[in-house]
Amino acid sequence: MLALERGLKIEDKRAHATALAIMLPLSIVSGIVYLRSAEIELMPLILITCGGIVGGLIGAMWLGKISVPWLNRIFGAVMVFAAVRMIF
Repeated sequence: MLALERGLKIEDKRAHATALAIMLPLSIVSGIVYLRSAEIELMPLILITCGGIVGGLIGAMWLGKISVPWLNRIFGAVMVFAAVRMIF
């Protein structure tokens, strides 16, 4: 996001939205690859996808109501949590 904000001069909230939008096609391609190799169970995939859609809609509605400092804190916390989960 720093590259989006400073390198491309995109405002903070747009940079957050752009970063999240970039993750969608990458996740779809990744999911297709794993599904084709039979590495994913279909039912958990469906449930998690539904949760992600609902969470994405709620997050998109809240994006305009959250201040930039809090947005940075929340996004950073989510990234740290995801990194820790991947390690352990």
